[in-house]
Amino acid sequence: FLAYAAQRSVADMAATVNNSIAVSRQELEVRIAGMREFAAARRGDRITVLREALVIAERLGISDGVAGGRAPLQSGERGVAVNTAQLPLYTRGSAALGAEIAALESRESDDPFISGLRDLQEQLARLNAVAVEADKVRPYTLDQAAHAPDKAVSPKRALVIIGALVAGLFLGLMAALLRSQLRAPREP
Repeated sequence: FLAYAAQRSVADMAATVNNSIAVSRQELEVRIAGMREFAAARRGDRITVLREALVIAERLGISDGVAGGRAPLQSGERGVAVNTAQLPLYTRGSAALGAEIAALESRESDDPFISGLRDLQEQLARLNAVAVEADKVRPYTLDQAAHAPDKAVSPKRALVIIGALVAGLFLGLMAALLRSQLRAPREP
């Protein structure tokens, strides 16, 4: 019976651990696939934005970009311009925009540009490396094998009788003392 119970316990533990690992693995794979899908969508969105900026830059005739977001100083013009606003993309020029569009379109994998992806892949690799070795699992430790007693265990009658007599005497004395205390005092 012990061997059967141990075998069932090991099988149940192994199944539980394997199911837990499979669920965790599936969750990680879904997260990784989702991150890759959204990275591809973000890349497509970026290409669309850059193409629109490229059209604007070509119409404005900006090919090399505008330094600091404004046209070069005219002769005799002096001063310092501080620009804290975000510059529109078309100010980068059609050459830079075209080069970035070409690079984004030729990108084979978005993986290096997805933050947190390598951490998830590392977790997935660790889960894939976990193997439950059922033969090394011990659900119990047997200190000593159970055996039937040589003779029946019986109560010690003399000890039980002496204990009953002592308890009876004690209760009798307590009852007598309690009765004498609760009785009303006699008048002389």
